[in-house]
Amino acid sequence: MKLPNIIERKRLKAPTVTPQALTWDGKQLWLSSRDLGTLSKIDVKTWKVAGEIDPPGIVWAGVSESMAET
Repeated sequence: MKLPNIIERKRLKAPTVTPQALTWDGKQLWLSSRDLGTLSKIDVKTWKVAGEIDPPGIVWAGVSESMAET
């Protein structure tokens, strides 16, 4: 199977140390830090941390639930 070439549009440095989980919930980008143990809301325009949550453990994976309207 031949896959198409990937064209990199932009490369940004993670706004936190040891980034782990990444998810988009339809409105916000969320990124966890394995070493800090935080879950950060990222401002996609400035690429800076806009808020943090201190979860009760390390966030290893991120999945956002989307709800379809009927």
